[in-house]
Amino acid sequence: MIVFLTFVVILATLLGQGLTLTLLARRLVGGDSEAAVESQQEARARREAADAAMARLEEMHRDAPGGEEIVDQLRRRVQNRVRAADEQLAAIGTQADIAEGDPRAYLEPRAAPGAGQQELPRDTYRRFGQSMIIAERARLLALRDDGRLGEDAFFRIQRELDLEQAALLVR
Repeated sequence: MIVFLTFVVILATLLGQGLTLTLLARRLVGGDSEAAVESQQEARARREAADAAMARLEEMHRDAPGGEEIVDQLRRRVQNRVRAADEQLAAIGTQADIAEGDPRAYLEPRAAPGAGQQELPRDTYRRFGQSMIIAERARLLALRDDGRLGEDAFFRIQRELDLEQAALLVR
């Protein structure tokens, strides 16, 4: 009888906690806690920065056609970041209502070679990637200055962009 009662108590405890844990987790994450708000701001900022990078890539591709493989590779990289941000927003339980806007680039990477010179694919990749990162940084600065992105999230995303920029130099 003692073994049976022990089994019932253990089973009831596991089932009771196991079934209510997901409801509790959803309620805590979806609430207006400071962590949830910051996570939502960070996900939206990542999405807007990726949108700015995509807009800059398309603009550069229009201005300097060619290098389709490079543009496709960079486009896929940005689309992966957009999907990741959308998944983070969906996990939080929000809709991505991102305001469209033109990216502001404060600095321009070095220009493409003149008419007589042929740019190497590696250099094109670096130039386009650098310009995209500049557009992302400009969007992040605007979001931070508008108060739509907290300092901690801003620095986390900036650190990721720093690493990505360093990787561009190595390739």
